[in-house]
Formats: sequence, C-alpha cells, structure tokens
Amino acid sequence: MERVGRRLRSDVDMISSLPDCLIHVIMSFLTAQEAVRTCILSKRWEKLWTTLPFLDFDMSKFECDDKPDGRGCIDGKFERFLDFVSMTLLHRDTTDMHKFHVSFSGKMHRSSKRVMFIRSWIVYALKHNVQVFKFDSDVQDLLVNSSLPLDVFTCASLVDVSISRTFPRVGNIKDLLVYELLNCLEFSNLKDLSVECLCLSCHFILIVSFLNDCPNLEKLSLHRIGFHCEHGEEVHVNQESLKIAPFKGGRLKTVDVQFYRHDYSVPRVWKYLQDHITENSRAQIIMTSLDN
Repeated sequence: MERVGRRLRSDVDMISSLPDCLIHVIMSFLTAQEAVRTCILSKRWEKLWTTLPFLDFDMSKFECDDKPDGRGCIDGKFERFLDFVSMTLLHRDTTDMHKFHVSFSGKMHRSSKRVMFIRSWIVYALKHNVQVFKFDSDVQDLLVNSSLPLDVFTCASLVDVSISRTFPRVGNIKDLLVYELLNCLEFSNLKDLSVECLCLSCHFILIVSFLNDCPNLEKLSLHRIGFHCEHGEEVHVNQESLKIAPFKGGRLKTVDVQFYRHDYSVPRVWKYLQDHITENSRAQIIMTSLDN
C-alpha cells in the first residue's frame, strides 16, 4: 500500500511524455484560446500549440469589457477576437491544417479592415491544405463587395465544408465567400457539404454549380433554407434556373433539405433533385418542413 502511495505522489507528467501527435488529439477538444494558454504549462508545451492542426475559434468565449447589452461591448469583443485569430495564425508553424472552425455573431460595425482580416484567415486555411472548413457567422453582408482571387488554389484538400449564415440577403453571388471557394478548380476530395441559412432562390444556380465541382461528394445538407429573400422581395426559382447542367456526381448518398413551410418553390426544387440528382446516383433525398 505504501508503494502505491509513493507512485501516486510521483510528479511524473505522463501526458507531456506522449508524442506530439497524441497531445494534439487531446488538444483538439479545446478552443484555440484554451490551446494557446497551454504554452505556460512547461517548456514541453511552450510551442505545441503552434503545430496544432485543429483550430476552433469561437467569439462567444471572449468576454465584454462594457455592459453585455451594449453595441460597444460587441464591437470591442469582436476586435479582440479578430486580433486573437490573426495573431494565432501569424505565430503558427507552417504545418498543414486539418480543421479550421470560425464562429462569430452579433450586430457590429462592418469595416474594410475587419473584412480583410477575415479573408486572410480563409486564404491561410486553404494555403495550409485544410480538410475540414467550418465558417459560422450571422453578420449579414460582411463579406460582400470585397474581391479575393482564390482561384489560384485547387482546394483539393477539402473533405468537409460547412458554411452557415454567411449569405447576404441580396447581392451578386460573385461577391460571396462561397463563390470565391467555388472559383477553385475542383473540390476533388470533398465528401460532406453543409450550407445553412440561405435563400435558395438567389443561390440555386450557385449550389448546383458547386455540386458539379464535387465529384466525390457523399452528403449534401441544406438546412434552414428559404425560397424568398428576407428583405421581402420575392425571387422565383424559374425554369431557366432549372435548365442548367445536371449534377454529375455519382457518389452522393444523402441529400438532407430543411425548408420553411409555405414556400411555393419547394415543388420545383424537389422535382429538380429527383430528376437530376437521383438520375446519376442512388442518393436518398430527405425533405423536412420547418415552422417559420
């Protein structure tokens, strides 16, 4: 019993003795902010976060300096978030990235500086061969009217892409984040594509074009979509939109669509999915109606 007690009192750090790859797996359960803080644990941990292939940046983990309900609070919080993400990427090692997840929200002032920062993150992730790319923001129109030539990348590394609430209410699809990703030559390894909160009427052609650049796609999720723009102007999924080239991918297994009730364009989209997608694959189409 005494021997067991001595063993328990041992100051040997078992986790630090693990190889970097295993420690990185453990750190993957942390937010980027928590991962960076591990640098103070010991000399062994000082640089570990700089080679971490999993980065999860979540603005909700940052605190406000001002009153929680004030606009100044949100703007200040967002500024600290921008600085933290940018500095983390700046000091990171040149190793490839497996997962890049960014999440931020709130009513904040849009500026060219902020847009530049956010776009630089996207470029960084693509340059470092990111495989899992998740971008979640409810800041409407944040990425509109600011061009970025991402067509220099092949995006062949992408396997899982999830884009939520980034689409503007009205705008030229060529100015969208998704269109810029679309400019890549081909998402040859992409298997899972998830898009949330968009007006499908405005972006129907874009989505189908996206699909045709994903020959190995296995799952497509369109969640909380609508068929009219939020500003009130009705935009129809017209017959010309449905005459575009059919989806060519034959590996698709599941199409999961969640739409709002009483949208008149649903039957046309359903017909397109059945006529074109199921024609070239054995995909199961799941349509779920949501309350408005």
